[in-house]
Amino acid sequence: MALMSKRWEEIGYAILMLVLMAPMAFVFFWMVSVSFRINLEATASPPLFYPRNPTLDGYRYVFNNPANPFFKYVFNSTVVALGCTVIGLLLGVPAAFSIARWKQMASHWASCWRGSPRA
Repeated sequence: MALMSKRWEEIGYAILMLVLMAPMAFVFFWMVSVSFRINLEATASPPLFYPRNPTLDGYRYVFNNPANPFFKYVFNSTVVALGCTVIGLLLGVPAAFSIARWKQMASHWASCWRGSPRA
């Protein structure tokens, strides 16, 4: 009997996850679908769920347009992300190491806090 209820619990969990993940999966489907449409189809009302005439014109415009240096933007974003990561690691790793090594200090401050009068 326990094995049967465990199986139903697993099925219920899987259904719940599918229901919760469906909106997120739809957003990705929508982004990819719109990327292959012409402007008229992308702004159609009512919306079309798949492109009638798939095209790569949007991708050609982004990658080949000299007024839109896409790869320069990607490089700049990568430099900023790597810089932030390095700064975070340079500050975070020593702090985490010191917190992990000074357990007696943590217990000292905790005991001080417990003994302090509360308002």
